[in-house]
Parts: sequence; structure tokens; C-alpha cells
Amino acid sequence: MSIVMQLLKNTQACALALLLTFTATSKAELLFTSDATAVTITGSNPQATGVLIIPTTINNLPVTSIGDGAFAYCSGLTSVTLPNSLTSIGQKAFAECTGLTSVTLPNNVTSISDYAFWHCTRLTRFSVDIANTTFSSNDGVLFNKAQTSLLSFPNGKARGYTIPDSVTSIGSWAFANCNGLTSVTLPNSVISIGSWAFANCNGLTSMTLPDSLTSIGSWAFANCTGLTSMTLPDNVTSIGDYAFYNCTGLTSVTIPNSVTFIGDYAFEWCAGLTSVTIPNSVTSIGASAFYYCTGLTNITIGNSVISIGDYAFRGCTGLTSVRFMGNAPTIGAAVFYDAPNVTVYYIAGKTGWDASFADRPTALSAPVEPPTGPVNTLELQVATDLTNPMWIPVATNSVPKSGAQQFYQMRASVLEVTVDLENPTWTPVLTNSLPDTINELFYRLVAR
Repeated sequence: MSIVMQLLKNTQACALALLLTFTATSKAELLFTSDATAVTITGSNPQATGVLIIPTTINNLPVTSIGDGAFAYCSGLTSVTLPNSLTSIGQKAFAECTGLTSVTLPNNVTSISDYAFWHCTRLTRFSVDIANTTFSSNDGVLFNKAQTSLLSFPNGKARGYTIPDSVTSIGSWAFANCNGLTSVTLPNSVISIGSWAFANCNGLTSMTLPDSLTSIGSWAFANCTGLTSMTLPDNVTSIGDYAFYNCTGLTSVTIPNSVTFIGDYAFEWCAGLTSVTIPNSVTSIGASAFYYCTGLTNITIGNSVISIGDYAFRGCTGLTSVRFMGNAPTIGAAVFYDAPNVTVYYIAGKTGWDASFADRPTALSAPVEPPTGPVNTLELQVATDLTNPMWIPVATNSVPKSGAQQFYQMRASVLEVTVDLENPTWTPVLTNSLPDTINELFYRLVAR
């Protein structure tokens, strides 16, 4: 490889340009700065093509870092080999290198900044020197050395993926822009999902989050337009800002009774949502949390919400019913701006309610009436396959009628009842005689 050097600045921190051979026929300038001890690569000709091999030394000084955006938009690069002298890679260093298919990380790299390989849509493999003490790779995916944190999934892997059981955290930007990704299986070891972790993964249609999960970062699923449903596990305590921003295909979301905070813009532009229940655990709803969720028709808000941020339900043009289970919360500006059809319902005995709330009319909620018709019979059904279930009746449970709403569950063979799901006291009603079989059986109760 021929190298021609041109001195650009004659100072202690000097900038130099090199003419490097990327392929047999194409050449491109490589810009860098240096001090008395090391060299930082700062840029290159964006028209560079082919294989990039960065030298270990320049002007007898080691190349130790690649600066922010140094090779951004070099769409002609196909692979990169970095020198063993390298210790750090800056933000967006290889962003939008859409022709890049592989990256080899040497043994001394200890720092890779955010979105260093942002939107490298053809990248299929990270390889890491086995002597590296900070990073490792497995099946082309980049991890920390212990493989407890998944750091970057190559954008060009177009298939489903099962995360190893050793992983406890999914790093920021880890799967961002993986449009070909169709499914991800998360093990029951994952505790946290970082910011932007699955942003712009349009091929994802559903995901099961493990019970171990406790936090979801901001923008975590932003622009995942293919997602249709999401059930959050019982240990999640907060939903980050913009977490499901512009998930236009999302039609249902289950928020567990562990969530205390819904972040700003959390469900902005989720036009497919039609109904949302906010559980009693939630105390705060962020600004613009459901901004322009035009498909929403009704919302139930639990009894612990004490504050609702600015424009929380702005642009929810289809929203007609918002039911509060507790006292009137404090509100920000224009909570129902451009949502003209809303009626706010509240429960008798709760405080702070008036003839209007956030410039919308209020009404007293009607008391819950007991179900009518022959629903005082619960049929117990069994199936042996949940993939294609055939439900077979095995028992009929006649339950007493009551003026109060009642809830039933099965514990082993015992049918139990309670009238309060928030602080339930389960009372046995009857015991069913279940089939004696060695096959795995699944049961459900159906009102008849």
C-alpha cells in the first residue's frame, strides 16, 4: 500500500492527510490529527470504496482512536480492519456505511461510543479478537466480554434471533434499524432494555418480554410500526419517554399493576390503540403520553394518578370516554386539546371533581351492575395443545348470583371467588373433579 503524506498544519496538534489504497483501483484521503503521543483518525473521502485497513502507526505514532463521524456516509466501504493499537471508536464513526458487511475489532479496543455503526444496513458480522478483555462476539453479534450485555446486533441479519441466557441487559441502540429482524426471544435473565434498543425494527410484529424485566428505556420500541400487541411483565415499574413512539400498528397494550410512571410521549402517534387501562399503581402520566392516538375511544385511569402532563391526550379525536377511579389529579396545559368529544367520568365519593375537568364535561359514573343472563354458570374446559387448542368441557360450575360484581379463579381443582381485585380475599366455592391423566392439560373458565 502506498502512502503519500501532506503536512496541513505545523502545530503541536497537527492535522495530516494520507492517500490510502482501499482497492486496487481506488484511492481516498484519510484525515487525522496527532499530538506527541498518538494519532486520531478524523475523516476520509466519502467516495472511498472497498476494503479499509487502517495502519497501526502513522508518522511513527500509534493510531489509537477513530473520531466522531470519521467514516460516516462512506457507503462504498465493504469491510474494515482496525489496528491493534486502536483503543476507542467515536460516535457515528461508521454511521450510514451502507455497504459495510463485516467489522473486525482488535484486542485493545475498550470503548465504542453510541451509534458507532448506526444504520449499517448490510452489516452481518462483528468479529472480536479473542484477547480483547472488554468485548466479545457470538454468531456475529457484539457483546461485552462476559456476554451479560448485548451491545450491537448487525443491521444486516435478516432473521429471528434468540438472545443467550447469559444476557441481563440489552444495550442502547442494540437492535436499532434492524428492519429485517422478524422476531426476538428474550431469556428470563434480561432485566433492562436500553434506550433506542429496538427502534425502527419495522419487521417485528410481536415480542414477549420476560418476567425478569424491570425497566424499558426511552425510545426503546420507537417506530416499530409492525408491532401489533405488547404485554409488559409484572416487574416493570416505568415506561420511558417515547418508548412506543409512532408504533402505528399497536392495537393493544397491557400495563401491569407494577408500573408507577408513564413517560412523556410514551405512546405518541400510536393511532391503532382503541382502549387503554391505566392500573392503580400509576401515579403520573407524562406530557403528551398519548398524543394523537386518534384510534382511542376510551381510557380507564386507576385510583392513584395524582398528575397528568401537558397535552397528555392531545389530538385523540376519537376519544369519547375517560373514566377516573380516584380523586381528581392535577393537570398540565391543554390535556384534551383537539379531543373535542371527551366526557370525563368519576366515581361518587371521590374528591376534587366539578362540572368540568380540563375544559371537558364531567359525569358521575353509573354503579357497576351485576351481569345479566345465564352467566351464573361457569364451564370448565380442558385442552392439551395451546398452539391449536380444542377446548373440551369437563365440568359445569353453578355459582350463586349476587348484587355485587364477583371475580372467579381456579386454584388447582378449587373454584374461588372475590369481590375486590385490588386487595383480593379468595374464598373457596366448590371443588371440581378433574381428569386423571399423565398428559399435560390446560384449563380455562368460560361463562355460559
